[in-house]
Order: sequence, then structure tokens, then C-alpha cells
Amino acid sequence: MLHELNGESADAVELYRQAARMSPPGDPRTPERVFPLIQFLLGSGTDAGLSEAHDWAKLLVKRTASGAPSRARASILLGDVLRARGETAADAYRDAALAPGAAFETRVQAGVRWARAAGGEGRVQDAMRAWGTAVDAVLRLASAGVDVETQEHLLGEWGSVPREAAARAIASGDPMTALEFLEAGRTVL
Repeated sequence: MLHELNGESADAVELYRQAARMSPPGDPRTPERVFPLIQFLLGSGTDAGLSEAHDWAKLLVKRTASGAPSRARASILLGDVLRARGETAADAYRDAALAPGAAFETRVQAGVRWARAAGGEGRVQDAMRAWGTAVDAVLRLASAGVDVETQEHLLGEWGSVPREAAARAIASGDPMTALEFLEAGRTVL
């Protein structure tokens, strides 16, 4: 199927497939068995690899409980696969950003991807809602009960989200929302 891969890579893919197939529905270990397979197939860049990654990602989202933290990660992967296939990905990222069990960092990542995908798909209102979700997650991340060093690392990685959200709001003709995003970003510092 993925004949473009070298022998070692093909063996790795087959091992990932076997591990994924071993997981019965409802097994909490399923995401950890399937994530590497999807990521490897996504990285292959081949039509066959993307098609198989799509099938596994959809199955994983379907099999993972809605409140499980891994559900959001599965939805992000599904969005990544959809985007790589040139398909609409915003809804998969939205599901990840709004997933009840998702960690704040996962929500920021998903919210930013949702906003960018929705904006790229011409869904401006959806993009603004997504930016709001991402900015809110950054605020929560900044106030989460983590040590200062971890907090500084996370904010270093995601602290620019409110500024990007404000820039996108201005570009869409909504200066009031831009101001709200900037004010929210100011409280992070």
C-alpha cells in the first residue's frame, strides 16, 4: 500500500496497524495505539497514506468517549488529516477546542487551528468564535495551577495568540473584538 516507504518504515507501519487492530472498542489504550499510526501515515504524504490516516482518525474519534482528554487530540489529528487532503478541517478542530475533557494547552492548539481553518474557509464569524475560544484557553492556561517555570514555557509558546486574534479581528473589520482580545492578552502578562 505504501510502497514508497523503505523496508524499515513499512515494517513500522505494519506494527502500528497491528497494535491499532488489537484495541477493542472502549479500550482506554486505543488512542495511544492509534495516534502513532495516524501520524506516520499523515507524514507519508501519499494519497494511500492520507486515505488510511483518515479512516483511522475517524474511527478513533468515534471510539473515544466525548469527555476523554484523548478525544480532543484525536479530533486535532482528524483535522490535520482533512487539511492535508485539501478538505474542510474547521469542524474537527472546533470539536477538539470545545471538548470537555481537553487540557488547556490542547484547547489553545485546537482553537488556533480552528480559527485559521475557518478563516481560510471564509467562515469569518466562526473564525472569531474560534479565536475567542483560543484566547480564553490561553487565559486559563496562564492561571492554571502549574509551577512558574511551566507557566512561563506555555505562555512563551502561546502568549502571542491574543495578538494574532486581534490582528485577525481587525482584518475582518471588527475593531471592538480586537480590543477585547488585546485586553485579554494584557492580563496574561
